[in-house]
Amino acid sequence: MFWNIEPQWGEDMLYSLQILFTDWQVMDFMTWFADAFVFVWPLMLVLLYIAGMLLKRRELKLGAVWIVCSAVFAAIVNIIVQLFSTKERPDQILDLGFSKKEDLLLYDFLPQGSFPSDHASVAFAIATATLVWGVYRKKPLFVWLAVPLYIGALIMSIARV
Repeated sequence: MFWNIEPQWGEDMLYSLQILFTDWQVMDFMTWFADAFVFVWPLMLVLLYIAGMLLKRRELKLGAVWIVCSAVFAAIVNIIVQLFSTKERPDQILDLGFSKKEDLLLYDFLPQGSFPSDHASVAFAIATATLVWGVYRKKPLFVWLAVPLYIGALIMSIARV
């Protein structure tokens, strides 16, 4: 097992982000944004598949299936890497007290490590699979769809911290 220790510059960055988001009074927004895509992306893929069925466009259905398979593969790889790597969660590094047993109903089921991030791995896998499908199949719709997916994945990754 590898134990990843947060370097000092990493702790400084976490503190800076915490102060910045608190000063800008966007913590509620960031908290919402950190988990919104977990619900939005599956809905988007289901809608894409349904659109393919209704419009009788096989490439939309195949694209949705391709993206789902890529996300599942990323999640599996992520779980395997987590078996060999441990890193404290950002809220524990900052000692914010968000992950205390008495504060969270599902505390016993939370992963103790934060690297690699499940959210970030799946989000970037979905964005990358969308881009690859669009380029490979020469479908501009998927290429254009990948742009907001990458932006959303980046914002979500920052919000998760």
